[in-house]
Amino acid sequence: EGESIQPTILAEGANNTLNVFLQMTQAMPMYSYLVIDAPPGYDFTTACAAVDMDPAYYQDWEALPWGTEIIGPRATTSSIGQDVNCTTDDWQRPAGTPPATAPFTRAYLRIGRTGKYYAFQINITNAMEWNISQHSQWRLWLQSPAGYMVDGSTYPVQFNAARIDTIPVLPHDLGWAVYDSDMKL
Repeated sequence: EGESIQPTILAEGANNTLNVFLQMTQAMPMYSYLVIDAPPGYDFTTACAAVDMDPAYYQDWEALPWGTEIIGPRATTSSIGQDVNCTTDDWQRPAGTPPATAPFTRAYLRIGRTGKYYAFQINITNAMEWNISQHSQWRLWLQSPAGYMVDGSTYPVQFNAARIDTIPVLPHDLGWAVYDSDMKL
């Protein structure tokens, strides 16, 4: 619940950085896995890389009593930690078939800290052309350290943070998709 994926570039085929925000239904132990599924045509590449966002994203703006640090493990939102392992696969690959070689539409991130609220960036190559189904195929999943599914997106992950946890009526109100120009956000 409470997830949003926001691109920095909407152009077709562009190298892009996604800003990912999510809230788990429960705090997860260290070394749990966050799984991100992208629509066909997008590629997390073999050099899968996830990094922290600007420190301002981790500040405790609400000054909650338990938020005694400006950044760090007691702030409202956490980074995914320093010990992050990112591997890739294709979420459409049938079970029992050899591992995917490209494109990689699934990223597995081993979360290097405990927590419930996370924000981070991950690199992706955008699809080469637009398809309306791209709006409805962004998903986030959480796996335990042993690989068991624990939590996941009920609906496609939305682009517009103001619409989080609503049920969109139009396809364009769901997740984001590429655009046929160099529009930057």
